[in-house]
Amino acid sequence: MREIRLNISENCRVKKQGDLFGIFFEDINHAADGGLYGEMVRNRAFEFDRIDNKSYHSMTAWEEIQRGNSMVQAHVEQWDPRNKNNPHYLVLEILVEGEGAGIRNEGYNTGLFLEEGKEYCFTCYCRVRGEKEKAFEVRIENKDGSVCYGKRTLTAEPGVWTKQECTLKSEGSDSSARLVILMNQVMTLELDTVSLFPADTYKMQKNGLRRDIARMIEELKPRFVRFPGGCLTHIGSLNAKDRNGMYRWKNTVGEVWDRPSRRNSWNYNQTLGVGFYEFFRFCEDIGAQPLPVISAGFDPHFLRAADMDNLQEWIEEALDLIEFANGDVTTKWGNLRASMGHPDSFHMKYLAIGNEEVGDEYYERYEKIQDAVKKVYPDILLINSAGPSAAGSEFEKGWAQAERTEAAFADEHFYQCPEWFIANAHRYDIYKTKAKAFLGEYASHDMTWWNALAEAAFMIGMEKADRLGLACYAPLLNNTDYTNWKTNMLHYDNHRVYGTPSYYVQKLFMNYQGEELVKAQADRILTEEKKAPKLHGGCRFFTENSQVHIKNLVIRNEDTYEEIRGENFCVSGKMKEKKMPDICWDHYTVSFDYQREIGGTPQTLCGEHTMCFEFAARDEKNCLQVVFDGWERTVNLNGMVNGFPCSLGMMQVIMDRDCSYKCVLEVRENKIHLNVDGNVLDHECLSTEPDELYYSAVVDDEDHLIVKLSNVAQEKKLIHITTQQKYKEVKEITMSGYELEWRNSFEEPQKVAPKEVVPDEDKKQELEKRNYVCELPEYALTVLVFSK
Repeated sequence: MREIRLNISENCRVKKQGDLFGIFFEDINHAADGGLYGEMVRNRAFEFDRIDNKSYHSMTAWEEIQRGNSMVQAHVEQWDPRNKNNPHYLVLEILVEGEGAGIRNEGYNTGLFLEEGKEYCFTCYCRVRGEKEKAFEVRIENKDGSVCYGKRTLTAEPGVWTKQECTLKSEGSDSSARLVILMNQVMTLELDTVSLFPADTYKMQKNGLRRDIARMIEELKPRFVRFPGGCLTHIGSLNAKDRNGMYRWKNTVGEVWDRPSRRNSWNYNQTLGVGFYEFFRFCEDIGAQPLPVISAGFDPHFLRAADMDNLQEWIEEALDLIEFANGDVTTKWGNLRASMGHPDSFHMKYLAIGNEEVGDEYYERYEKIQDAVKKVYPDILLINSAGPSAAGSEFEKGWAQAERTEAAFADEHFYQCPEWFIANAHRYDIYKTKAKAFLGEYASHDMTWWNALAEAAFMIGMEKADRLGLACYAPLLNNTDYTNWKTNMLHYDNHRVYGTPSYYVQKLFMNYQGEELVKAQADRILTEEKKAPKLHGGCRFFTENSQVHIKNLVIRNEDTYEEIRGENFCVSGKMKEKKMPDICWDHYTVSFDYQREIGGTPQTLCGEHTMCFEFAARDEKNCLQVVFDGWERTVNLNGMVNGFPCSLGMMQVIMDRDCSYKCVLEVRENKIHLNVDGNVLDHECLSTEPDELYYSAVVDDEDHLIVKLSNVAQEKKLIHITTQQKYKEVKEITMSGYELEWRNSFEEPQKVAPKEVVPDEDKKQELEKRNYVCELPEYALTVLVFSK
């Protein structure tokens, strides 16, 4: 067992930790509707449409009920709507009463989740055709309608929309229940905005959140919440009234029933029931700073950009948001906030303008909006975009803009394999920027203990970095029946929720973030130089949906000048790949001319028509790739480790069809130099061997000393900790003893979760001598909390 001495100097304060660790909410994977949002009815306003998802229609999730000899005809109209924002409404014509006819809703997942003895709040808008009021029943039933758990009778007025509400108490428990609206007489009933919420939402709020999911988020104790996205914020038309327009916060506030449905960019419908007011309220409820993200008036996916001479609409989007969050009740938007139930300020201090955008269209618009905000609200901390990759020309341009414009933070995003996080645990040590880094989205691909452990090592590096100010894992939520993105922190269906191993790592780091970093120094750490990887192996060209000509191919050994020349060829749908000889040289170049004949243009969705040059391939799961015509009109350098991708660098190169581009890839040992028509990207492949120990020490407001230790190796460690101050108690929380491939599930929700270890008396007595010995198992994370 290796022995390591760790000396803690609590009196030597290094830096304040601020709002370091937070969370990121984006409505992906049905994170809001069918997730955190408490609404149980799916398609409550009959606004589902093919524009949201090709399988959708206005009656999605609804079906007619005809019991006995009854007969009903249901259809959706929009000729005389209650609300022009959501013009569709349901018309139920009961032609024969029989034993009751009507309609029912299947909810999300397997159905509505009911608990015996619990109450559920029903709301709808309705009217009846004719001259007399008519009654109808609201029921909660089992899937086949044989059991009724609760029912109430409501009345619809003739010719005028009225709001009807009632409370239903369930007489049974069921995770596949249905909401039923039933009539027992010949009549024509019109319905809109049919809603059912559990009465016991989070904080018992109306239009509230699902309690179990909200509580698991609350228990993280995040310092901030980044919302509402994500790509969700910048995909769509520039017209705020368009169904498929960009996400506009003004559409998400005001009366909840009047908010317009929109097409979610992850191919489903958004009710916007969780809007900016609800986001701000939730941040306040859990003690987190709000960090909203708004568009800069540029859609990088479809290359739609607001006119530079007419940016006032987008400038006002930012200014009015700050007024809504912080303004006095005498202001227009502050008054709206007060009318919604919150006269006090939400004390917003962060604002991000843009998400992952690159290119001049973004940079120009960001600066116009930023200048306007700084002029009116100089204390707001502004955040720009450094793009969707960990390095490269667009990353550097984003950072250059942040420095030039004196942004508070530059927003970095990257999703990598676990080995990348281990290799780059000290990434932020070398940052010397005026702006601080905001790691606005990150995660290692997959959800095992190995992923969480690699992230823990990286998070310790973030804790110690001076120029890293904020960080949040992404995505946060996933409904397991509606998954868009595989790696997420919390998973749920309609009645269960569990956290991944990464959830519990994040929870430990947020719960024990502390307020100030203190000096910590480890002795007896092995300092053997890590071996850099050799970039040898197979190479090939391949594509899935494009047609690309490769000409003048030369593979050259730059030490011996040996050359391999290839014939001109085409990769396309007919011949999807062209294999080349393996390269086993330390210093070599691969040069060729690239010309795409079939595929997208710069005006189509970027990233749909890619071609890859793969090299240094040890097998099909471990290789490096140059990806041409990537997302946002880029050339990307990617890695693949054990089947999981890493984004190593990106540069914007707008490649037109039928034009030829010269590409030169130079590999010198573990260093890569890529030149595409004069555009350059450099990358050094680092060793994935872990440090012997990852460690940090912080103090909190209650004068606790908190020490985090991570062992990402198979060898156990014995850590001798020496402190400057005396302590009486120590709490030891550990995550260890798991196989690296273990993961949590509905059946085993805490298979990988922290456990508290009670130190023996001998260890506790050593505290008086300012010493403590911690046994750190292999592949472990331990948090020590010392109390006086």
